[in-house]
Amino acid sequence: MASNTTISPLLNLPLDIVILLPQYLHDVDDLVHLLSSCRAMRALTPTIKPQIILRLASSKLRTFFHQDPYFLVCTVARQIGDWARKSEANEAELIGGLPRGIEFLAELALREDVGCGVTLEHIRQCLRHVHPRTFTMEQLIHVAIYGELFGPDFDTFFSNSPPSVLPLRMLKVKTRVAYLTYCVPDEAYGLHPVPSWTNGGGDPEYKLIIHPDGPYRLMRMYHNPDRFEMYRHLQMLLSLVRSPIRWGVLWRRARTGEEPLNPHSYAAGSSWQGTLLEKVLQCQGLAGLNMMSFRVELREPWRPKIEEWQAKIDGMEKPPTVNIMGLQTHEYPDLANDLLVAHKILNLDWRGA
Repeated sequence: MASNTTISPLLNLPLDIVILLPQYLHDVDDLVHLLSSCRAMRALTPTIKPQIILRLASSKLRTFFHQDPYFLVCTVARQIGDWARKSEANEAELIGGLPRGIEFLAELALREDVGCGVTLEHIRQCLRHVHPRTFTMEQLIHVAIYGELFGPDFDTFFSNSPPSVLPLRMLKVKTRVAYLTYCVPDEAYGLHPVPSWTNGGGDPEYKLIIHPDGPYRLMRMYHNPDRFEMYRHLQMLLSLVRSPIRWGVLWRRARTGEEPLNPHSYAAGSSWQGTLLEKVLQCQGLAGLNMMSFRVELREPWRPKIEEWQAKIDGMEKPPTVNIMGLQTHEYPDLANDLLVAHKILNLDWRGA
C-alpha cells in the first residue's frame, strides 16, 4: 500500500483526459517534464499532436530552438512550402507576407489552416543535422530553410508526368527571390542611398518593399553599421555559395563520391549536368547537409538518391532554360543565382567572396 503514495495523481484521471493535458501546458519544458515523470506519461508521446508540440516549442524559442526563429522555421519550412503549392492564393499570401521577414514565416507556421507540426524526435534529428564545423550556424540554417522550402520543386521539375497529374506545382521564382531578399536580409542596404535599381530589371513585381514590421524598416532610418550587425546575412551567404574552396569542393565530393585532388583548381561542375546536380544536392534541406559531412557514414546513405538524380539529369537532352531578371536564374531552385538576383534588388556592391 505504501508504494501507492508515489504514484502521480494524474494517473488516477481517465485516459481520455490525460491525453488532453499537453494542450494546456505553457511551453515545451513543461511537456518534457510531464513525459519524463514516469513511464505511463512517457507512453503518451505518440498521442500528442505535432501541432501542439510546435506551439509549445515556439513558446520557448530562445532556450529550445537555436537561432530563433530561424531554426523553428527550418523544422517546418517544408510544410509551409507544400501549403503554398496547394493554390495560387496560398502562394500569393506567402509572397505578400515575406516583406515582414522571418517572423512572418514563424507566425505562419503556427496558423491552424497551414497545418504545420513537429514531433520531439524530429526536433532532435534536426539538431543533429547541423554541423557548424566549417560554416557558421546562420549560414547552414539559411541554406537548410531554402532547401526545405523549395527543394521539393525538383520532384516536379524532373517528373515526366503531364502538368494535370503532377502532385504539386512548382513555386515561383518570385517567391524564392522574396524569401532571400527579406528573410536573409543585408544591412548594407541601409548604408547606401535608396537603391536606383529596385524593380527586378523593370518588373514591378520585384520592387523592394520596406514593410513597417520588416527587417529593413530601421535601415531606412539609421546608417550606423554597428547597429545592424545581425543583418549581414545575404552577403555572407552569397560569399559562401560562390566560394569554390569552402563550399564547392564539398558538393563536388558529394556528387562524385571522390575526394578532390586539388581543391584550389575546383570548378563548379565540369558540365552543365554536373552543375545542375550540385544545385539539386544543395536544396535538400537540413538532412541534406549530411552530404557535406566529413563522416562517410553520414554521406553514403545519400548515394542511391544522388545516382537517381544523376540518371534523370543524364536523360535531359539540353540544359534548362533560364529566367532573365537582370541576372539569370532558373525555373528550378537555384540558390546561387537567386542570391545574385536578391543582391541586385538590394543594390549591393558584389565584390566576390
